[in-house]
Amino acid sequence: MGRCMRFAKMHGCGNDYVIVEEAEIKKTNLKNNMNELVKMICERRRGIGSDGIIIIGQSDIADISMKMYNADGSVGKMCGNGIRCLAKYAFENKITIKTAFSVETDAGIKNVKLRFNNLFVGSVRVDMGSPVIKETGMKYMYDGKMYIITNVDMGNPHAVIFVDDVDSAPVCAVGNHLCSHPSFPEGVNTEFVTIVDSNNIRLRVWERGSGETMACGTGACACVVACVEKYSTDKCINVHMPGGNLLIEYNTKENVVYMEGEAVLVYEGIINI
Repeated sequence: MGRCMRFAKMHGCGNDYVIVEEAEIKKTNLKNNMNELVKMICERRRGIGSDGIIIIGQSDIADISMKMYNADGSVGKMCGNGIRCLAKYAFENKITIKTAFSVETDAGIKNVKLRFNNLFVGSVRVDMGSPVIKETGMKYMYDGKMYIITNVDMGNPHAVIFVDDVDSAPVCAVGNHLCSHPSFPEGVNTEFVTIVDSNNIRLRVWERGSGETMACGTGACACVVACVEKYSTDKCINVHMPGGNLLIEYNTKENVVYMEGEAVLVYEGIINI
């Protein structure tokens, strides 16, 4: 055997991540070569396969810490689906015995609350913090068609585009092009949204560093903020994505967004790297 690393494969609404404890990373002596390690692990034919990797560690300012990497090895500041997986992992592996605790992320401290299904964590509610609406009417032309972008920051940058039919939206083409647009020097996640009614929206997402994914937690939050601001929808919305649903609540008085959704353990294992 070579250098071995324990991991858990988890997902939230089909957005899948490899969860690894920081001690396991240190054990491999590859901490200084994370870009290559992440790409190898996330590769779906030769590695474990995932949308990214989340590392759980200790923190001096919160109960635990979270470091997130996209599938291409780039660092992500925050991940809504990933933090729910991390919260479930931390409790069920006794890293914390609390059912409500704080997580240090690169987008600030996030507070999570566990919801139980018998003895196991079934879902997680997350205080996602305050959104920043940077622009609501950015005009963007692609392939002869004009799109209007609402630019919302939820720790990660998001370009929200409202369309009549999300199924036929050019998610990959526009998402890939926008990620290198000069208006987004750090890249951007692109969401196409169809409003079903005041309490329900449909969403497809292209994530920087990963491509089109089954779901995006921060993206769902950004879309609900955009819905409330632009179309005066209800402030508590079911977000329907290809991988599953999230319940997003936008408290406009406090300017805080809350997200609740599933966290699922797929399997645990050891990878020889």
